[in-house]
Amino acid sequence: MSWSRVFQTVIDLALLLLLIAGVDYAQSTLAEKPMGQFFAQNAYVSGIAIQLATKASVPIGIENLPGAERKVDFSIEDATLGRALDTLIALDSRYQWKETQGVIDILPKDHHASVFDVLIERFDIENASSPEMVQQLLKTKAVSEYLRAHRITAGTWMAGSVSAYKLRSLAVRNETLRDALNHALTQTQSCAWSSSPDHRDGVDYLWFQAW
Repeated sequence: MSWSRVFQTVIDLALLLLLIAGVDYAQSTLAEKPMGQFFAQNAYVSGIAIQLATKASVPIGIENLPGAERKVDFSIEDATLGRALDTLIALDSRYQWKETQGVIDILPKDHHASVFDVLIERFDIENASSPEMVQQLLKTKAVSEYLRAHRITAGTWMAGSVSAYKLRSLAVRNETLRDALNHALTQTQSCAWSSSPDHRDGVDYLWFQAW
């Protein structure tokens, strides 16, 4: 066999391996992660979603709707994360789920422009936890102006001890608030962020949690 023939065979094998690798990568989405068995009774939809994502080691962002959250009974067996989320969303059809930039987002199905669509041109923070990143993102010029214009008071709270959070840096360039929140999760290897709107004493609140 000539050297040119050997060289061509090597190239053909390399291309075949790349093709196989490409197929495997395309199929390795977050939604296809195996879940095994999982069940919950009389539990909040958002709580179940976070438990599913945590079980699959996948970060998740949740945009809750106003009003009382629904409690449901839920069970799956030998399903993927995507199938599990489909089953969960069918129990509360006000929501939809999407996979974006390595994060599962659960958001209202009837989408309306909101603070999560506000574009943040530039944001930089160093040695910060995910709750600190969320807090500072809400203070950016574009987001704070939107909140003020719509008379929304935003606040953050964290679960657990500060020492439990990893400190990382975050650089945002022309991202929406939702994408920036997701970016914060992947940078700090945190599991979730969620938002909950509230209306009390004539004031609109938007509470954020990250952990």
